[in-house]
Amino acid sequence: MVIDGARGIGKTVLLTELENLAAQQGWVVLRATGRPDSAPTLINTTIPAKIAELDPPAGRTVTAVQVSVFRVDTELLDAPSLKGVPPGTAGLSARHGRTD
Repeated sequence: MVIDGARGIGKTVLLTELENLAAQQGWVVLRATGRPDSAPTLINTTIPAKIAELDPPAGRTVTAVQVSVFRVDTELLDAPSLKGVPPGTAGLSARHGRTD
């Protein structure tokens, strides 16, 4: 879209209103001029600023995860054939890749 006209006829007012309407509809709005330095300004300043606004950097990031021991115990419930077997002995236990 190109909006052209003499100075003072309301081009900027019209564009500001279009920006507001677009933003209300969920559009990401970037403003640029027709100057020769528009592309570098968009690439180096305007677009990175909008990205940071939409997805601000986290204050903390995960740098490492360590799991020392992993164990899963199970027990069958209401199993008639296991009556009298001590609890926990019919389960599965895994530690460091071995099953006991």
